[in-house]
Formats: sequence, structure tokens, C-alpha cells
Amino acid sequence: MIGKYVFLAIGFLLFVPGINRAQESAGLFIEMETPGARAMSISAADEARGILSRNNVSVNVQALLNGSMIQHVSNPEKVLAQPDSVEGFLLQLPGGTVVTLVTRRLQSYVEGVETYSGRVKNIESGYFTLSVENGKVFGQVNIGPMVYDVRYDKATRSHVLTEIDQARMPHHTPEPLGDGSAYSATLKSMDVPTPMLTSPDIGTIRVLVLYGSDVSNPTTLTSNIMSSMNDTFFNDGMDPDLHFTLADLRNLNDDLEEVCKEDIRDDMMNDEAPFGNIDTWVADEDADIVLTIVTEDASVNTCTWTGIYGRLGGIAGLYLDSTAPYAITMDTYALGDLTAIHEVGHVLGGFHPQDNDSTLQANSDGELYARGFLDPLDPGDPNDESEWQTIMGAYFRNGCDFSTTFPNTDCVRLPLWSDSTKTYGGEARGEAFTQEDQDPYSADMASALQIHMPIVAAWQSYPYSAPGTPSNIDVEECFSQNIVTWDATTNAENYQVLYSAFSNFTNPEVIYFGSHEYVRVVVSQHSTKYIKIRACNGNGCGTFSSQLTLTYNSYCN
Repeated sequence: MIGKYVFLAIGFLLFVPGINRAQESAGLFIEMETPGARAMSISAADEARGILSRNNVSVNVQALLNGSMIQHVSNPEKVLAQPDSVEGFLLQLPGGTVVTLVTRRLQSYVEGVETYSGRVKNIESGYFTLSVENGKVFGQVNIGPMVYDVRYDKATRSHVLTEIDQARMPHHTPEPLGDGSAYSATLKSMDVPTPMLTSPDIGTIRVLVLYGSDVSNPTTLTSNIMSSMNDTFFNDGMDPDLHFTLADLRNLNDDLEEVCKEDIRDDMMNDEAPFGNIDTWVADEDADIVLTIVTEDASVNTCTWTGIYGRLGGIAGLYLDSTAPYAITMDTYALGDLTAIHEVGHVLGGFHPQDNDSTLQANSDGELYARGFLDPLDPGDPNDESEWQTIMGAYFRNGCDFSTTFPNTDCVRLPLWSDSTKTYGGEARGEAFTQEDQDPYSADMASALQIHMPIVAAWQSYPYSAPGTPSNIDVEECFSQNIVTWDATTNAENYQVLYSAFSNFTNPEVIYFGSHEYVRVVVSQHSTKYIKIRACNGNGCGTFSSQLTLTYNSYCN
């Protein structure tokens, strides 16, 4: 026993007969089957959805937790999770390639679910979100146009790795979202100069998540979506005061069978069943926006938009309008094509790159920089096509086009907002806002979000003030393990732990976001980490604790 904690030597290792262990490594997270041994057949319908393969895999949950499990002796149900990884862990892809996943962040939104997120080492387009619940893993690893979906299958009692080609996923046409008049009125009422590049206020956006009764893994899927949305802000170095938190997770007790996404949105806006009590739900949970998750259904073709695209992808309410703060996503697309984040982006005032300028009223209101951005074309190459787009991108041109034939597009939607100050693949990731030059458009959604997110956070009042500073902070060191605990803070819903590699706490990043009053931080030999902790609720975050210095110890205290 070490202080209040005990190291457990055992972990969760899920093995499937027929596995060929190519490597004996404690860091091996997922291993493929021997080719053909346990591969599942793929139907024509699966192929039409971009699914290339399904395989039973062995999952070493212990490797995901990255090191020995550490259990709180006074409460055996509390297992201290790992917010950041030193070396990372391994994932074997179909075909035998092994990549390294490096955890950057731990988030916890649903009781009993821990979500780890980070990057694929040395791959610019590689990122992942993986949740653990009751020893089972759910989530996705995205590498370029490929999506590797991991989830536990009750029928086979094993984990399944599904390989999806994003280029072959059926995509939906850009949806109309009104004329932008509510958006213009909102910004005009603020009476601030444009371009508006600083936030007028700080707040937390509370998300009420509703799901159809036939959605599988709703708790882990919700945790993945919430973590992915916050990652888009935290990874971009945006103000950590601007973040999402889960207001509640509710089963609609209705599978919305054969209802197209457009009609689901209209039912939400008109308080029609099963959304008849949606206003009450929002008020009860002090929720600012509502995200509805439903299953995809390629057979639905009764929408205004005919064809198979009535129940694929997603749709949203109105731009930056508190009367319709609604986003809808199909479950497969939620993370596979970043549809959940894309549709929430519309609620936050985000436009597609190609949305007609004439619908957005006066340029001086600043609407035009709240846009998605496409990989810029080479003017000297008529055959050049866009290879990537930011979150608010849509499928409409030059490689990011919409098509009823497969593959639909080779264009990858990245988990990044347009940002005129940053690059991807050596290319600008946005275009600065200037009133003089609006051809074809400006795109700096990262800056726009600094303005829009506090507006959305204020749509519902929260009954409590921001919480105070965490107290009685204690650190127990044992070699690379630094166990940090603190007392519960009054009115706190969750806590943020920020890390910096510098003693003056420059360039901090969030490494933990959740409801636990403890966190484990791994520090490698000959290095130092600096952290600060604060408590947050629906009214924002309190002040930071004093700075803590964490080091590698050659003993256990």
C-alpha cells in the first residue's frame, strides 16, 4: 500500500481465440486476427456505407489506461485514470501496420465512462477518442480518409474493429438554415466593433443529449461526442473557459423509425412528439443547446430531399438562434464524419464555405468569417482538387463534392476549425476577415467562436455562481506516478486540470476535464510538469489553484 492507494497488478485483457500475437508488449492495445481467421463478411449494404472490413480483435484495456491501475482504498469503486501518456500505446490496423496512439486528455461526462483522446504519433491527420466502460472499449481512430471504429459486440462477446473509408460514406447536400437574419440581429445587438476577435463574456455551454431508443452504446457515444467537441477547442489553444459540458442524457423512448432528419428537426422546433416536452427538459437542465442522436436509415426517402440521404449525416436548427438551438446527428456519422460537431457548429453560428453571401445581410456584421475552409486550390493546376476541409466544410466542389456514386469524395473533414493563423499540411487553414476583400469569402471560425460561444452559453441562466477554488490539494508521488487529489468544491459540476511544460505556465493545455476530485499525471524521468486546477459549472469556472510542480520520484511517498 502506498498512502491511500494500492497498485493493482492485474488489468483487463480481452483475448479472442485465433489471435496471432505479433508482439508481446504491455503497450499493445488492439491486435488484429490472423488474416481470415475471425474476419466478418461484408454485405453489399455495408460496402455502400463505406465499410471495408470487420474483424474480431483483442483489446488490452490496461494498455489504454497506460500503466498499473491505481485504486483508492477508501472507495474501491474509484479507479484513478490516466490523463496523459508518456510513450503511447499501439494499434494494429488491418493489413498489419502498427501505429502509436498518444493520449493527451482524459474527459469524463457520464458516470462510469472515461474517455481518452489524443493523436496518432507522426501522422498529422491522425486522432482518436476511445471510451472505457465496465472494461469495454468504444470509440474511433481517424487517420486521413480512414476511420477505425472499435466497439464491444454483445452477440459475439468480443470487440470488433470496423474499417470505414470516409470517401465512400454517402454524404448529404448542404442544408438550408434560414436567411441568417437572427444571426445578424444577435451580433448587431452586441454593439461591438468588427472584426470581433475577443470574447465579451465567459461561460459554459450545457448540452442536453437526446437519443433514439435503438441507438446502441448511448453513454459511451455521448462521452465520445462531448470529448471530441471540447478537443476541437482545447487542441487549438482556444480559451479553456469556452467549453461544453453535459446537462443530461435522455432516452426518447422512440426509435423515430422512418422519420427523416429534416422532419426530426421540425418536430423539435414545433414541440411535436416525441419532443413535446423539449422546452421543459431544456429548462429543467438549464441546457443551452440540444443534440439528438438517431440511427442512420438509408431507406428513408420521404423527406423534402428525396433519395437515400434523408436519414444520413445530420442537420441543425438556425444560425445562432436561441429559438432553435437544435442539432441532429446520425450515430455512425457523429464521429466518423464529425457530423455531431459540424451540426453543433451551425448552432454556434458557423456557415458552410459556399453559403450565399447575399443571404447574410451586411458584411460589417462579421458573419462572413464564421465559415468553414477548404484546402486551397492551385490556380495553375486545373486538375487540382481540395484534399481536406475544416469542420464547417461541406461536400460541394473540387474534391469535396457531393455525388450519388462511390467514392463520393476523397476530401477529409478534419477536427479543426478554420483559423487564419494556423496551417495544415503547410497550407493556410483559414482566411483573415477584412471588409475590403470578401472574394470569395473569409474564414476564421476559431475567432468567431470566441464571440459566439459566450452568447450561446447565456441562452439559459444557471442558478449557481461559478464555484470557488479547489482546496486541500495533495500530491502523492511514486516513481512516474503523481496522484493529485482535492476536496469537492461547492456547486462544482466538473474540474479542469491544465498542464504546462514551463514554470511560468505559458502555453497551458487541458489534460483532464471531468467530475472526479482526483487525477493521475505521469511524469517521465528527468522532466517536470506544472499543473493548475479549477472547478467549473454552468456559470463558468472559478479561479485556479496555486501552481503544482510534479516530478519523477525514485521512491514512493
